[in-house]
Amino acid sequence: MSPGGEELMGRDGAEVTWGQSVTINCSSSSLHEQLFSMTKFILEKTSSSFRESRTPGSSSASFSIQEVNPDHEGWYRCQYQIRVSGRDFSSPFSDSVRLSVSGKR
Repeated sequence: MSPGGEELMGRDGAEVTWGQSVTINCSSSSLHEQLFSMTKFILEKTSSSFRESRTPGSSSASFSIQEVNPDHEGWYRCQYQIRVSGRDFSSPFSDSVRLSVSGKR
């Protein structure tokens, strides 16, 4: 848990079987409701170019990874950005958690 209250899976991460899907939830308990429509959540895999964003209109966003394989294994973290009057403000990144893939290799 980071100072901004973002949460990524559980503190210990998750283990997923090859071929299944996983949903990673990012949320912030510090966002005020009036900012929801201006907030973009970002999920990033460290040591990779993987980066996705969602503008959910609420204090959390879900990111689904379908048919998990070993390429998805690694450390993930969340951040949110708020655009106000044409300027972007970013939260600190959440603590990273590990996504492990089990099964055939």
